Amino acid sequence: MLESLYLARGEGVHKLNLWTKVFVFLILIPACAFVGAIWSLPLLLLSTIAFIVWTKIGLRLLWAYMRIYLIILLVSVITLSFIFSPGSPIDRFTTASMWLFRFGTVLLAAVVFSIATDPMEVPVGMVNIGIPHKFGVTLMVAIRMFPLIALNLRKVAQAQRSRGLQWGIRSGRWRFIFTNIMALIVPCVLTTLEASVALADTLTARGYSPDSKITKWPFTAGKIDWLFVGLSIVFSITIFWYK
Repeated sequence: MLESLYLARGEGVHKLNLWTKVFVFLILIPACAFVGAIWSLPLLLLSTIAFIVWTKIGLRLLWAYMRIYLIILLVSVITLSFIFSPGSPIDRFTTASMWLFRFGTVLLAAVVFSIATDPMEVPVGMVNIGIPHKFGVTLMVAIRMFPLIALNLRKVAQAQRSRGLQWGIRSGRWRFIFTNIMALIVPCVLTTLEASVALADTLTARGYSPDSKITKWPFTAGKIDWLFVGLSIVFSITIFWYK
């Protein structure tokens, strides 16, 4: 029932330690994308694409994961840039392109992290550095619940549409938008809460206790992890140094 974006592979980014992936894909790349020099944006984007190729993620699969986020990002950035950015239309388009590069790079890095990280690595990695396992299990369940929520939204939307609910903004229907949104959100929240309660009951039935002590796994980081982190740090320092 609970799925994630993770693809079970034994190569590429999958081999890296959890904290190596967190440091590079969720800290360094976003920091460089938003704070680094503008000239570094194409290099960051190409580097992220290289990670995708290294992980052997098919373009069709990558597009299936990213298309909804890319569409939302494209519409939002262009709209906000043309509304709030000063200058001529060309200046506003340039600003929108720059922010699209920044957010697109971060989005690609987040997708690579999601695809290459098994949710089971999260509690193990947190226990490795001394964080109580209950926080790791909570985060792991939250990660796995996102696809379930998206699935519930699609199911509820299809069910409501089959009952005649109109989602389009048409003349005379705009005043029903709030009602339609609530008709989508309320069933989704209820089904998500039911799934959460069922999951909590399952964990309790299997003997899990958030306050119990568990065996601490040894922290393992191979040569490829240290090399990966070292090169990423050198690359980041170069970007900030020549900003």
